[in-house]
Amino acid sequence: MTAAPPAAAASQRQFSSSAAAQPLTAGGGPPQQQAQQKQAPRKKQQRAPDPQPSQRSLRGKATNEYNRERAAWRRQVGALRRQWHEEHQAARRGAADAAARDARERRALADLRASQKQEDSGHGPMLRDLRAAERELEAAERRLRMAYRTRIRERILERYKQQRYEELLGRSRHWIAREALEDRVRQAVENPVSM
Repeated sequence: MTAAPPAAAASQRQFSSSAAAQPLTAGGGPPQQQAQQKQAPRKKQQRAPDPQPSQRSLRGKATNEYNRERAAWRRQVGALRRQWHEEHQAARRGAADAAARDARERRALADLRASQKQEDSGHGPMLRDLRAAERELEAAERRLRMAYRTRIRERILERYKQQRYEELLGRSRHWIAREALEDRVRQAVENPVSM
């Protein structure tokens, strides 16, 4: 064997001294080297991007988009439902208030009538006759208003009938007279015209 150069011999000694101090592991080297090898990240091979995405990724994107749109739609529907509920509750409160107001007015009217009856009974038949005359006057005014509306309605119907009559009269100039009807039918039978 040939002798190793002095620098190589020194490094061999150094390696062998460090190797002797550290036990060998199953990987074949000292534990520190293996730890360093494990810590070093492996570089993955990067694939070239696919020219067309896969069906699965397309489905996933479509599902995500659909879910976003559905969530937005649900938010809108929820807002509309809340708005409707608030409006409905306000309408119900308004109806309840109106019913309560009507009940108060009816009670006040009943109290007024009761007090008028008591007054009538205290003042005698003259007040009763006066109140009866007032009621008859109100009834007569109501009948007059109804008659006036009825008369207006009748006038409107008369005008419509008159317009319709004039329109039909204008159209009838082109109609066939009864006297000429039989002649026209006979003439059409004798000289048929093909369509």
